[in-house]
Amino acid sequence: YEPRLTMLAYSTFGHPQGERSERVQEAVRILDKRRVDFEYDGEMAADVALNARAMAQYPFIRLTGPANVLIMPAFNSASISTKML
Repeated sequence: YEPRLTMLAYSTFGHPQGERSERVQEAVRILDKRRVDFEYDGEMAADVALNARAMAQYPFIRLTGPANVLIMPAFNSASISTKML
């Protein structure tokens, strides 16, 4: 199992901009500094993170395929999402 982690947000790579997406971007920068040994990227919307065709619109994306680990920006979002499954 090779994790492909995505930090989810309402925006994708800064579009549209906002304070909450900036926090997610900072989390990605922290992982950059730590030089972790798994694939990760963000911030991006779930519809991009889970769809290879949508990901192809962003040639700079770091993931080699759709995300298989989704990091939600807040507990409430994560709770709602898991209950929808």
